[in-house]
Amino acid sequence: FSAYAKAHLGGDQRRQAALGVQSGCDLNCGSFYTGHVPDAIEAKILPQADVDTALERIWKMNIELGLLDAPSQRNPFRDLSKYGPRQVDTPRSRALALSAAEQSMTLLKNAGSLLPLALNSTRVALIGPQFNVTNEMLSIYASEGNQLVREHSPWSAFKRGGARITASVRGCNDTLGDGQSDIDCVESSQFAAAEAAAKGADVVLLFLGIRPAAFTPKNASSGAWEGEGRDRISTGLPGLQGELLRRVTKVNKRTFLVLINGGMLSIEDAIPDVAAILECRYPGQLGGDAIFNTVFGMNAPAGRLTTTWYPSTFIGTRPITDMSLRDHGGITYMHYSKKPVFPFGFGLSYSQFEFRAVEDTVRCTT
Repeated sequence: FSAYAKAHLGGDQRRQAALGVQSGCDLNCGSFYTGHVPDAIEAKILPQADVDTALERIWKMNIELGLLDAPSQRNPFRDLSKYGPRQVDTPRSRALALSAAEQSMTLLKNAGSLLPLALNSTRVALIGPQFNVTNEMLSIYASEGNQLVREHSPWSAFKRGGARITASVRGCNDTLGDGQSDIDCVESSQFAAAEAAAKGADVVLLFLGIRPAAFTPKNASSGAWEGEGRDRISTGLPGLQGELLRRVTKVNKRTFLVLINGGMLSIEDAIPDVAAILECRYPGQLGGDAIFNTVFGMNAPAGRLTTTWYPSTFIGTRPITDMSLRDHGGITYMHYSKKPVFPFGFGLSYSQFEFRAVEDTVRCTT
């Protein structure tokens, strides 16, 4: 907000609020309007009549939707007693959560058809700061009281599913002792343990990525946290995660990178080192089960990337206030002029597909 207002409106946020109201944006999700619309009216930048028009439209929609009515048979959705854990956490809801997570699994690399793994005969080591995440898989705006997700981390799903886990090592220390700062990966004292675990396994599943932070202050310098109002300052793997990957892949070439993240990650340097890559996003309360099912072939990945993945040098090529789609090399799959790390819509499958033109002969008889 402040950068845009400074560049285009002389830094006057009252003018920015007035422009929003007068352009037909009646409602602001947040506090920007409440903080600046009254001042804009007082400064004669925004006529009271324009605010009245916006309010009339908002309340008209509330009335039409029945949001001001008492609960009744005509409007049963106002009966708040019908909404709660008992109604939300049902077998059908859990099945839907699992299905959605499985459908979102996106396979980015699978050299030598490493995946899927054989459940009964493959010894796996789970390494990395994301191997036992729970609430972090829910992303932001989710209740931290979700007990279900705590029982369905990737580690617990692998253990419950019968995987032959030889070792589980975070590799990155929880330096602050808050149960979360391992994602920052700012020191390497666990790297030797990670290497030893990697040597003793047939396949390494290396769980790396970033975590949602909402508005909670975190270590911004590590680039490990993201959320509304909290953009990352870099797009690569946070802290020493990249070094952990290099150390692990050096001792075990059959390393499978599992990414848990929301925003894209510039992993161009990691791609040659790992045998397979699975992009999981923030997969939700049954995300651990979806990862387990995908790794061992109970679910065939069919997800596709919803964004273009840029190289780590991309953020230095254009100012953050430049909204142009074409300037400075362009952005999005339509206008980016260089080779992306992964293009929009990319995703592999366990199946092999072949497209061939088939020549049909059509005979018409009379």
